[in-house]
Amino acid sequence: MTSFLPQYYELLKHAVITTAGLSNITPHDCRIIAAEILRKTKNSVSETTLKRVFGFAYSKFKPSIFTIDVLARYCGYRGWEDFCLSQETKLSKTIAKTAPNWDNLKLNAQKITNLTLQVLRNKSVIPYSQTISRQTVTDHLDDFLTGDYNATVLASPAGYGKTVALCHWLEERLLNNGEGNNQDVVLFF
Repeated sequence: MTSFLPQYYELLKHAVITTAGLSNITPHDCRIIAAEILRKTKNSVSETTLKRVFGFAYSKFKPSIFTIDVLARYCGYRGWEDFCLSQETKLSKTIAKTAPNWDNLKLNAQKITNLTLQVLRNKSVIPYSQTISRQTVTDHLDDFLTGDYNATVLASPAGYGKTVALCHWLEERLLNNGEGNNQDVVLFF
């Protein structure tokens, strides 16, 4: 059986969301998806396990092969190995059809960045919609980008909002990209 492959695991999570008919997932959706998985596959994956899979609950460990195998079957594959083989086939066809270019790079970077932002927003202790942008962080990161620096540091104790501030700053950068103000390729993972 194919071992755990993080890149395919992310694709499987996206396939589960798509199979469930959702465009975005919330913690409440995990209960509905768990019931659908049981109905479709006759195997049980708990709501809490799904919350761990989608980043709503903390997990020290990777999901079990059983869990990802059941998720793959829910998506219409024979199992995890079949899902991985299918992705390899799609990848080889895509590589054969398209030559690498900046547009493909930008599109793939946007997908990864948006997924990372979604996971971090969901993990925020305070509801993300009730948080604000931090001007000091924005100024610091803008100075870093416009200056001749190789690295910068955001340092403060745990729980002071570094991640949320970075998410707000990044959303502003992506909004500027969307409005055509700059053509930066942002990869946030």
